[in-house]
Amino acid sequence: MSATSLSQPGVADMLPQWWPLLLGNVLEWYEFGVYGYLATQMTGNFFDGSQIQTWIAFGITFLLRPIGGLVLGHLADRWGRKVVTLWSLAGMLIATVGQGCLPTRACCGEGAGHLGTALLLLFRALQGLSAGGEIGSIVTYFAETAPRGSLARGTAAVASCGILAFLLSSGIVELIVLALGPDQMMLWGWRLPFLLALPPGLVSFWGRSRLAESTEFLAVAEQRAQSRPERARCPAQAVSTSSGSAVADSSGIQDHGKLPRPRALLRDHALSATVGFGCACAGAGAFYLGVWAVHSTMHGGLAQSQALLVSMLTMAMTASTVAVWSHVCDKYGGSDPLPGVGFGGVCLAIG
Repeated sequence: MSATSLSQPGVADMLPQWWPLLLGNVLEWYEFGVYGYLATQMTGNFFDGSQIQTWIAFGITFLLRPIGGLVLGHLADRWGRKVVTLWSLAGMLIATVGQGCLPTRACCGEGAGHLGTALLLLFRALQGLSAGGEIGSIVTYFAETAPRGSLARGTAAVASCGILAFLLSSGIVELIVLALGPDQMMLWGWRLPFLLALPPGLVSFWGRSRLAESTEFLAVAEQRAQSRPERARCPAQAVSTSSGSAVADSSGIQDHGKLPRPRALLRDHALSATVGFGCACAGAGAFYLGVWAVHSTMHGGLAQSQALLVSMLTMAMTASTVAVWSHVCDKYGGSDPLPGVGFGGVCLAIG
C-alpha cells in the first residue's frame, strides 16, 4: 500500500488487523508475476521451447479463477471470511512453493521431466482455484471492516498489493538474473523466486489463523440462525417467499425466494455488474500485458534484466494512481473512476 493511503486517518489504524490479509494477497499476485517474468526459463525446462504451451499453462489459472471464486465465495458466505482466507492461502502457498520443487529433464531425466510438466499444470490449476477465492473474501472483509469514510482507500489496498507484488517479483527475478547469469538461471536459479514465497506465506497463515471474523458477517450469521426456527413455525411466509416475492434482509440485498443470490444480483444490478466486469478486464489486461511484454521484448534483443527494469518502473508509476483515485473516491463520494478506467483500457487496446 502506498504511503499516501497509509497516512490517512482510519486506514492506518486497521493495519494491525489487516496485515495478514495484505501479506497473503501480495503472495497471490507475486506468483503470477514470477511465472510471467520467468517465462523463458519455464519454456526451456518444461515445454521443449514452446512459448505457446508456456502461456497456455499461464492461462490455466485464469480459466479456474471464476470457479474458485464461486465455490469459495459461497463457502465464505456460509462459514465466514476467515476460514476461506486460510484455505485460499494454503492452496496458493502449496502451488507457488511446489513449482520451485519440480523435477526437470536437465536434473532428473526425461521421465521425471514429463512428470514435472504434469505437476506444473496441476499447481497452476490449484493456484487459479485458490486465488479466485482469495480476492473475493479479502475484499469483502476489507469492505466490512473499513473505517467510516475510508471504504475506497480500504478496498484499494488490494490493488496496492497487486502492484507491490509485481514490483517485488520483477525486482527479485532481476536481482537473481544479475547474480547468477543466464546459464545458472536456466539450470536452477529459476526455482529461487518461487521458494522465497514460503517464509512470508507461513507468517501470513499464522496471522490469518488469529484473525477476528468481521462483526457484520457475525451479525448476519446470527440473524440467519435465529430466523430458521421462525420460518419453520411460519409456513405461510415460506409459501409467499417460494412464490417469488422479495424479502429484504439486513445486508440490503433482497431475498428472492428460490432465486439464487448471484442471479438476483445480475437481475437487479445488471448494468453495474457489466460495467464493473469490463473495467476489471481493462485493469487486468494492463497488468498482464506488462508481464508478457518482458518476455516479448527479450526476443527483440533486450536483455532480461533491462526488460525487468522497465517493468519495475511501470509498476512504480501505477502505484501513485491507486493512492490518488482512492483518496478522491473517499473525499468526493460522487466521483466515479470507472469512466477513466474504461477510457484508459480503450486507449491501451488501440495503442
